[in-house]
Amino acid sequence: MAKYRLLGDVYTTGAHLLAGQIVNMPNDWIPPGCVDPIDADAVQSYWNAGVQISGPTIQRFVPLQQNPKIYWQPVGRPIDRYYQLTGAGAALGPRQLVNRGELP
Repeated sequence: MAKYRLLGDVYTTGAHLLAGQIVNMPNDWIPPGCVDPIDADAVQSYWNAGVQISGPTIQRFVPLQQNPKIYWQPVGRPIDRYYQLTGAGAALGPRQLVNRGELP
C-alpha cells in the first residue's frame, strides 16, 4: 500500500476523500497531481504516473499544515519540458511533460 497526503479533494473508487487526509492506496492506483507521496511505493507510483502540474491548492475548510515535500519542478531548457521530482523522488530522474491531447 502506498501512503499519500491529499492536497485537494480526490474522487476515487466511489469515494470522496477530503484534502488534508493521509490515505493508503493500492500500489497500482494512479495518483493525481494533487497528492503528496509519503512512502517509497507512493513516490514510485507518482513518478510512474508522469508529470502532472497541479495548480495552487486553496483550502477553505481544512488548512494544510505544510507544503508538499515531493513535487515536479522544471529542469533544463524550458522548450524541452523536462521535470524532475524533488526530495525522495529526485533519484528517479527526469520525465518529459506530455500533453495528453496532442496527436503524435
